[in-house]
Amino acid sequence: VLDMQLSRAFLLTYRTYLSPTELMEKLILRFFITLEVPFPPEEQIQAIDRTIRLPVQLRVLNLIKTWLEDHPHDFREDTSLCTLLGGFLDNPLVKNEQFRKSLRQLLSDLLAERSRPRVSTLRPAPRPELIDAEVLRQGAFSVENVPPLELARQLTMLQHTAYCQIRSKEFLGMGWSKSQKEQSSPNILYNIRRFNAIGHWVSCEVLRAESLQQRCDRLRLLIQLAQHCRSMNNFAGVFAIVSGLTHSTVHRLRRTFTELSDSERATFEDLRLLLSSEKNRKVYRTSLANAIPPCVPYLGSYLADLTFATDGLPDYVDGKLINVTKSRRVGTIIAEMQSFQQEQYNFVAIPELQHFLNVLPDPDAPGALSESDMRQLSVRLENKKLNRIFGDLK
Repeated sequence: VLDMQLSRAFLLTYRTYLSPTELMEKLILRFFITLEVPFPPEEQIQAIDRTIRLPVQLRVLNLIKTWLEDHPHDFREDTSLCTLLGGFLDNPLVKNEQFRKSLRQLLSDLLAERSRPRVSTLRPAPRPELIDAEVLRQGAFSVENVPPLELARQLTMLQHTAYCQIRSKEFLGMGWSKSQKEQSSPNILYNIRRFNAIGHWVSCEVLRAESLQQRCDRLRLLIQLAQHCRSMNNFAGVFAIVSGLTHSTVHRLRRTFTELSDSERATFEDLRLLLSSEKNRKVYRTSLANAIPPCVPYLGSYLADLTFATDGLPDYVDGKLINVTKSRRVGTIIAEMQSFQQEQYNFVAIPELQHFLNVLPDPDAPGALSESDMRQLSVRLENKKLNRIFGDLK
């Protein structure tokens, strides 16, 4: 019986050992298997075909079919791979006409970009929340002039779209942390930068408030924003927003947080608990496991798991054999990550707001508030000595 789980794990991780072209060449060689049996009788040839050659060939054809279905980008990006497969299917020695026809159709569809669409919820899209026309025209958005629910919807759409762009090969060999990371893991890096930009924007929204009352109002709205993201299973959004609110320059604003009601503080603590790293992020992992897609997982958790599996297990055992245990472990992590790329959110896009969120500056971008600037702002807003004197005042 063909182990489909192992096959899928291998197809997710084979680039650790082989290029796509090398894998296809080896599969074709395996299909045309030759057995060292000199001058066998006709009955023995038939028995060999039935018990050895035919099962091997079916395994090869099934693996190629799974490869085409699950990793069409491999073929779209490599014309030599398509040429190899096309020549193989044209070979008259490939006698399984059903498989030949099926594989040709799959290859034709993916080259014509007719890949399997992501599933969208059958529920109708909710009507967008009203945003002031002048705000839309000027694009001068803030947490104060956009309803938190609508802001959460637009943020969730953007984060899920970016998450769905990540390809399985970007996870291999911890490419996102290597010197060639821009080439090997561009979409992972894009997601990381967007995550950091959202967190930075959240911190700055609080720090740039001109009065204690405005800071408190913005803090409440940002907590509502995180809670809406949580209700949409946008865990990446929750992590980014709460990270911004727990940044040292914001979290030290004791007078601001004191203004929260008991229920608001309880909500914030629940959101913070989701970010807890205790017991290998047990709270978050349990929440993700119980969530019904669509979801936007927290990417950092997968990267940490892959780092542990990559560093903790060798690529080969006994010097030359592929470490199947490692392939299974890494493949399982990548497969789970990809499972959340299948179903889309059904929200109505607001282009002006999406553009605003898309161009939020990275913390290191020119013109963005630096860590030093943020510390100075924070101290100016709430000085520790004044806190001790006026801490109980409203």
